[in-house]
Amino acid sequence: MLLRLVGAALDEPLGAPGIVSFNGINSVGNAGNTAGVIFKNDGFYSVYRHGVPIDNAYWLDPPVNMGDYEVYATVLSGDTPTGTIGSWVALDTSQEWSHQNSTPSTTLTCQLQIEIRWTGNNVVQDTATYTITSNG
Repeated sequence: MLLRLVGAALDEPLGAPGIVSFNGINSVGNAGNTAGVIFKNDGFYSVYRHGVPIDNAYWLDPPVNMGDYEVYATVLSGDTPTGTIGSWVALDTSQEWSHQNSTPSTTLTCQLQIEIRWTGNNVVQDTATYTITSNG
């Protein structure tokens, strides 16, 4: 039994990750307001509501060592938002994907998949899909 515990402890990389958890929450901006999602380097993730980013919850608990995590955004459908798409980027700086549309009677929208991985083993910790819609 003791050998199994020691073996399991040796298999765990040093500096094991915190708990990564986040939900896909839709964001809508009307009349030129921004719609989007932000994964912040303080451990929170935010979704724009009426053009204002509102903190939802921690994406990392406890919120430490955010630089040990990377985020990857994939556009599943629709208009490509601002922000880095198709590359792993470090979360030691905040990362944002958004649309801002001020053209009346038009809509920018996309389905955006977000993945976060821990760089200790490059295993994806959580994934969610966001709908981002900005109405002019």
